[in-house]
Amino acid sequence: MQRSESRRKAALSNFSDEGIEGQLGKILGDFRRKATGIRGSVIADGNGLTVASDFQGQVSPAVLSAMSTLIAQSGARVFENIQKPAHARRPKRQPGSPQD
Repeated sequence: MQRSESRRKAALSNFSDEGIEGQLGKILGDFRRKATGIRGSVIADGNGLTVASDFQGQVSPAVLSAMSTLIAQSGARVFENIQKPAHARRPKRQPGSPQD
């Protein structure tokens, strides 16, 4: 029992010596190893820049972060538009455009 407690304390000590990016990277790696079907994970900021990643494969974490951020932003815009009243969602007609 004593040995496992000292290992846990050593692991926590090493964990706190790393930067936040390293800590997140370890968490993502543990997640990938323990969860079935996970190839990797990326944490990105609101601008699509990679904060931490653990990705196995040929896809660049930076590209994956940027693409995911664009998808999330697009989804947020769609959700905002769905919540608007119907008359606010209709595109405005341009002068000289054909009538329906």
